[in-house]
Amino acid sequence: ATATATASSVPAAAAPAPVTSREVPLGEICHHPRAAHVILAATRQRGNPILNYVKSTLVEFMDGLAPDYLVGPTIAVYFLSLKFHRSKPDYLAHRIKSLGTGYRARILLCVVDLEHPEEQLAAVTLQAFHAEI
Repeated sequence: ATATATASSVPAAAAPAPVTSREVPLGEICHHPRAAHVILAATRQRGNPILNYVKSTLVEFMDGLAPDYLVGPTIAVYFLSLKFHRSKPDYLAHRIKSLGTGYRARILLCVVDLEHPEEQLAAVTLQAFHAEI
């Protein structure tokens, strides 16, 4: 697994060793020290327009990262578009289950990209509530 910076403000020689994701035993907290200094983003999030709004923090992409983003050493963020949720309603439950409870905080970042989002927001809110996100 490799992490690559999106800004050139970090010299290559000063870059720390790559951070890797791993299976976390139940009850153990995941800790990614690099996420204390940058936002770690899963490679699958490359090109996500939400990243255009990140201005004052370096974003590094990482292969194999379970959550979509790490915004602190133990803080996981899931990203979900309501339009995507409408077409694949089981996706969020699968993602929540695959990540488990290995983070102190799990945040759902939801983009409202539907003209009438009420039904999808209700479903997403209910899933997040039951999963304790």
